[in-house]
Amino acid sequence: MKILKAAIVIILTIIIASSCAAIAGAAVEEITKSITVTQYKSKTVSVKDTADGDFSIYGKVTKGDKKAVKVEFDSWKGNTSLFFSVTGKKTTGKKPVTVSFIKKNTETGATTVLKTIKVTVKKPSQTKFKTIKLSKGKNLVGALKTRGFTELYKLKIKNNKIAKFAGLNSTTFDDTYSLMSFNAYKKGTTKADVYVKDVKVGTVKIKVGNYKPYFDTKNHTITMKYNSHGRAADYYPSDITDYLRNYNYSHVEKLTFKTNTKYITYKKNALYPFAVKKTGKTSITVLDGKKKLATVKVKIVKGTMAEVYENNLGGDSDADFLNYENYLPVTNGDGTFNIFKEIDSIVLNNKGKDTSFSEKDYTITYSTKDTDYISVDNSGVVHATSKALEADSVTVDYTIKFADNSKFKGVFTLYIY
Repeated sequence: MKILKAAIVIILTIIIASSCAAIAGAAVEEITKSITVTQYKSKTVSVKDTADGDFSIYGKVTKGDKKAVKVEFDSWKGNTSLFFSVTGKKTTGKKPVTVSFIKKNTETGATTVLKTIKVTVKKPSQTKFKTIKLSKGKNLVGALKTRGFTELYKLKIKNNKIAKFAGLNSTTFDDTYSLMSFNAYKKGTTKADVYVKDVKVGTVKIKVGNYKPYFDTKNHTITMKYNSHGRAADYYPSDITDYLRNYNYSHVEKLTFKTNTKYITYKKNALYPFAVKKTGKTSITVLDGKKKLATVKVKIVKGTMAEVYENNLGGDSDADFLNYENYLPVTNGDGTFNIFKEIDSIVLNNKGKDTSFSEKDYTITYSTKDTDYISVDNSGVVHATSKALEADSVTVDYTIKFADNSKFKGVFTLYIY
């Protein structure tokens, strides 16, 4: 149970961090009076509000076709702006819908409309996608750029005697491509209509011939991270094979990799197959048995100390997992819990995770709002007060500032008994 709860906390942290990164990279629409979105695409919009207190935040269609637009609360930006994704579901024509962004007091039920805008959903423009080249065979991987669509593509191939669409596999991690399978039967060229759900968004040529498997890495370099204190990120074969095209999807797991061991070492079937050794530029050769399929360019950049910390919060067992929910036993009004001991042994200095930090590499500060029930000293030890048993649980915030100026923030919940 502890593993599950801790995993949920970490997953939420990753989701929030990913959401913030996506917002930072996307064009944020400054809300005025109206916006236009493409069907099955999203725009990120911002609304100014501090939203302090116990409020639920949401956006909804308050006038017009309720099924035309989907509005989702994304995340915060500091304490001044709220972000929402607005996704077009069906075209609105000349009658835009009205979307209201609302906060609701969870105690009183009172609602406040922060902003109201009009949203028009337009049809997607028709696009010519990059030609998909296949050799004869079954379950071959092809791909189309997602072009910002929130749904995966489907294909309707004109001539199924040449090739047949065999279904969607997945999207790549960075949502750049929709991966799909094909069965290619004979040499030739055919066209396919590309659909997002029931909406045609373009066409693509499919050529079947004597093509070799290839990596879709033209003008693309895989970026990895290195830090001397431990793994700043974990890398797996899928991080590379996601870019493999015109190859049997079920055979991908049999591929192996050759690296320049000064920069990267590779150990097949290891929990963390790639170990990054230093920053710089290198390459990874992909092999099918002894046959070379491709060489992929790799750029290794410096990962921060905070990234090392965050990447190593999890583990393979409860004892090797930084649990943010723990217990503070209180006997005769006395009880302690050492937060620093957990942080240090499980994350900062854990031989099993190859993490190693010295005291000069970081400073940790602790704080709690539950001062009636606990106190926390500078060394990270929580002390129960005489009123501790009056509380079911308490929280302790901690911030680690590392020597490279990166930071990590976390919250421990301690259940008192």
